[in-house]
Amino acid sequence: MTKTVIRGGDIVVWHDGGHAIMPGGNVVIEGDTIVSVSRDDPGQADVTIDAIGKLVSPGFINCHVHAGIDTQVLMTDKGAHGYYNSGMVFAGASAETMGSRGPTLSGEERRVAGLYPIIELLKSGVTTFFDIGGSIGDVDVFGELVGESGVRAYVGHGFEQATWVLDAETGAFRYHQHRESGIEGFKRGVRFVEEHDGDHNGRLRGAIVPAKLDNLTPELLKEAQAAAESLDVPITIHAAQAGYEFHEMIRRVARTPIQFLADLELLTPRLILGHCIYVAGHRLTAMPPGDDLRLIAQGGSSVAHSAVVFARRGIAMESFQRYLDAGVRMTFGSDTLPRDMLQEMRLASYLCKVVDSDWSAAHTRDLFNAATVKGAEALGRGDLGKIAPGAKADIFVADLRKFHIGPVIDPILALVHEANASDIDTVLVDGKVVIEGGQHTSIDHDWLLTTAEEIGRKQRASIAARDWKGRAEDEIILQTFPILA
Repeated sequence: MTKTVIRGGDIVVWHDGGHAIMPGGNVVIEGDTIVSVSRDDPGQADVTIDAIGKLVSPGFINCHVHAGIDTQVLMTDKGAHGYYNSGMVFAGASAETMGSRGPTLSGEERRVAGLYPIIELLKSGVTTFFDIGGSIGDVDVFGELVGESGVRAYVGHGFEQATWVLDAETGAFRYHQHRESGIEGFKRGVRFVEEHDGDHNGRLRGAIVPAKLDNLTPELLKEAQAAAESLDVPITIHAAQAGYEFHEMIRRVARTPIQFLADLELLTPRLILGHCIYVAGHRLTAMPPGDDLRLIAQGGSSVAHSAVVFARRGIAMESFQRYLDAGVRMTFGSDTLPRDMLQEMRLASYLCKVVDSDWSAAHTRDLFNAATVKGAEALGRGDLGKIAPGAKADIFVADLRKFHIGPVIDPILALVHEANASDIDTVLVDGKVVIEGGQHTSIDHDWLLTTAEEIGRKQRASIAARDWKGRAEDEIILQTFPILA
């Protein structure tokens, strides 16, 4: 069994039920498990990591990721107000073009489409993530990439019984029904969990992933929850994530999305709610405050907050602090590019302070907890999100002695509010070094980036093929400044 020592760092150690800082400490790891955290002489080791002058932190847990090469950022500064600020629907498909959902990728390109986000996450200090639906189109292949990269991941096959589309004549938003394919997708997701949960020394865990609340029947939602309970895996769903979803549920059943889940008895500790922005009382719902937050807290469900992707559309949670005060377990999920937990924490903090007009809201302590131990709780994992004897050795080392940070008085403040992902130089998962000097130890970064750029070009070209209005590529994706010939 390999003995690894992280020597001399300022350690974010688990102490008396919370995080604390141990300057000049040593972390001793045997195999995949932390065995001691102290200032005692750790003795000889097979692997020694010099962390003197650096911060040693538990790895981040990202509870909502769409893996793949993503082009949603191209919708920044674009949209149509009739779609509740959603850029995704603005550039959406019609029922006639929805078959052209993306470019045709080679086997190597599909592999890169899965590996690229994994390496991006690892480089930013994420050691565990929850992929929402096998985003590269083949959840079995994605599971193999989890094994190859060394990351820890929760993965499931996403399924839905309807798809958001726009009418080819008017552009009106509607649902294209395909109920039987959703049932088949659910069955495939169950098979994946049965066949692969626990693969790669337990680093790959299965999950049940019903895609969107408004795109599924109550009957299949209940089946999904029952399957998660039977298989003892987490379940996640996009819920209260969009204005049109919120008002569709009011129109359909006279209940908010959260009330609807509560009525079905689906708000359990096993459930992670993706985004959950549109709760009663949010200014964009045009409804007074209700009992949504109380229902979430009462059921013990978690919320995966994605501040960056919503802020790009002019939308903010109202607010991170109010959810905490209501007793809701808050976690973070980066959703799409950039998959950067430091950005997520920072923007969540500042948006909350502005929304609440309160400098004390969204305290850095609560942000860091949401990115670590609260994410672990959401996954039902007492062995993640902390540096303590008996915990999994999922750790990153950050060099905070940088000009853009300046003198470090409080290392967690410096990390969350001043550091960049590039300041993280070493990452361990299951006690093994997977990022060293900011680079993956076995996967070539230049190859990843070059291939990803080609995928991005193909994706941009495919946007016009599925556009509901049949517009040309340059009519949809307007450059910030003109490109000269």
